[in-house]
Amino acid sequence: MEAAARLVLRYLTAAAELPCYDCWEEHPGHRHTSTLASIVAGLRDAGGMLGETQAVARAEELRQLMLGSDHVVAGSLVRHPGDTRVDGSLLWAFVPYALLPLDADVAVTTIARIRDELCVPGGGVRRYQGDTFFGGAEWLLLAASLGCVANAQGDRDLADALLGWIEASADSNDYLPEQMANQPQSPHMLRHWQRRWGKTATPLLWSHAMHLILLDDLGRPPVR
Repeated sequence: MEAAARLVLRYLTAAAELPCYDCWEEHPGHRHTSTLASIVAGLRDAGGMLGETQAVARAEELRQLMLGSDHVVAGSLVRHPGDTRVDGSLLWAFVPYALLPLDADVAVTTIARIRDELCVPGGGVRRYQGDTFFGGAEWLLLAASLGCVANAQGDRDLADALLGWIEASADSNDYLPEQMANQPQSPHMLRHWQRRWGKTATPLLWSHAMHLILLDDLGRPPVR
């Protein structure tokens, strides 16, 4: 395992800035901010555990790149250079990656934009404005991510509300889907994807994993 970790560290040290697909397996050819954030956290933490000072130094170099004008516009992290929208995955830069304190100006502005632009009142969190995959509806895993951020900010009411929405989204088998389709951004594209693939992926392991993480953050035991 250590040999594998060192191999990944060497790869990421060299390839961190290369264009790639984003975490949703979309939009190749960009340097995505949330991807960069995950690389920074990985190099920092694995490099620290393994005593790889070059990896730790590279992590800080990339963190400064992430906080530069290519990735921060009007005080907010953006999806990638050239795209000023926010993406729900940007929450991860703060929780769990802790690349900035939650009271830092960039964190405050980014989280506020995600809440204002992507969080559906009484519902979940969309990936980004203009998303059309299965209509661009609300993703459970992002609702859990925002719940973790809200809890870390001391907003227990929002965290509890998001947890309640996630659990209410389970089907009769207690399976959690990838996203809910009741408030899509594009009803036309929702019908397109449903004709192509049927209903949204259910159960989705990522949704269940993030549900458990939010439960743990809130200090609640999982329901058996």
